[in-house]
Amino acid sequence: MNYQEAVTFLENLPVFEPSKVKSGEQIMGLESLCILLERLGNPERKLRCIHVGGTNGKGSTVAFLRQILIEAGARVGTFQSPAIDHMTEQIRLNGQEVSEEMFARAMTEVRAEAGDTPPSPFEMLVAAAFLCFVEAQVDYVILEVGLGGDTDATNVIPTPELAILTPISYDHMDLLGATLAEIATHKAGIIKLGGVVLTCPQEPEVMDVLQARCEEVGAELICAEMPSCREKLNYAETQHFDLPGYKNLQIALLGTYQTRNAALAVRAAELLNEGNQENLHRIEESHIREGLLHTRWPARFELIKKNPYVILDGGHNVQGAEVLCESLQYYFPHQKVHFVTGVLADKEYQKMMRMIAPLAEKVYTITPPNPRALSAEDLAAYVRSIGVDAEAFESLEDAVDCALEGDVICIFGSLYFVGKARES
Repeated sequence: MNYQEAVTFLENLPVFEPSKVKSGEQIMGLESLCILLERLGNPERKLRCIHVGGTNGKGSTVAFLRQILIEAGARVGTFQSPAIDHMTEQIRLNGQEVSEEMFARAMTEVRAEAGDTPPSPFEMLVAAAFLCFVEAQVDYVILEVGLGGDTDATNVIPTPELAILTPISYDHMDLLGATLAEIATHKAGIIKLGGVVLTCPQEPEVMDVLQARCEEVGAELICAEMPSCREKLNYAETQHFDLPGYKNLQIALLGTYQTRNAALAVRAAELLNEGNQENLHRIEESHIREGLLHTRWPARFELIKKNPYVILDGGHNVQGAEVLCESLQYYFPHQKVHFVTGVLADKEYQKMMRMIAPLAEKVYTITPPNPRALSAEDLAAYVRSIGVDAEAFESLEDAVDCALEGDVICIFGSLYFVGKARES
């Protein structure tokens, strides 16, 4: 297969649908992927993996850690989802997308071994990623969990060098459970026998689950200290903060929450050093400082325009909306915001809209390109019912054009449409 044939093959496979999992038509499990990987020679067992799960902050935590490792001279493979524009975004070597030729080679091999009843598109993509990483002879692979943890396709790996759990909150409740403890139980599935686990301050019920899981499998649980001395920035500057052992660290990413994600990455780098028996690619303080400063991560409180200010943010759940509002209030304390958004019907969109309501001048709604989407009309009607002006639009372009009448515009929600807004 060439690249386009590989993409077409994946796009024509049955799509994962939560409703079918609930009805029993689809199964969330790793058995079919494990069989496929065995046929491929178990490439996942030939890699040194770092596994990153949680609800929010996974992407930028991966980006910070990747750049730190690159600064230390390591060759780093990363797998992250979803794609914003095209398939190869999800598989990267030192931050650059794999070539279409490499992707096509891997998918050709995966398809040949998948048989007549192939796993899901996401599982096939994970298998292809492992083949790419083995071919590229990477030093580390950083895997971002797609959904949940215990039954996520990335969880086929043996005990990783390090498991990282970012803040855990309510998300995918139709699949993961109605309580934080239930959701955390799924997320904690990436904690494996004898592993080292890094997390950040969590809700008490979440921490109880993580501690219990670590005790069950004999893993060590470490909680990273969060940053202090954060300075308010303008948009021409970096964020400055301190951590134990480090003064005046700097990042170029906006958003108050990004210093917390950076703190996780710094502690992760320290733990990788401690476990590096071969003394290869030692991470020095200079690598940490340069790695943090050089990290870029699109569509996470990303300023793409000034006069008016236009911010893109991929926050698509309650915790994402909470930290988005925190950042907007921090940077624009006395200004109302024009929001462009669209949501999935199975998200807690009522809570999200109530969070942004006190900051909103007006909300411009669209229907995301997803079968689980809430219609723009229904979302606008709900926003109006809580006392905020709202208008539904048929296209993202039309919604953004109208929103640009404001001084501060925030386009937030699903990465699928936030990514499209970057292009327009």
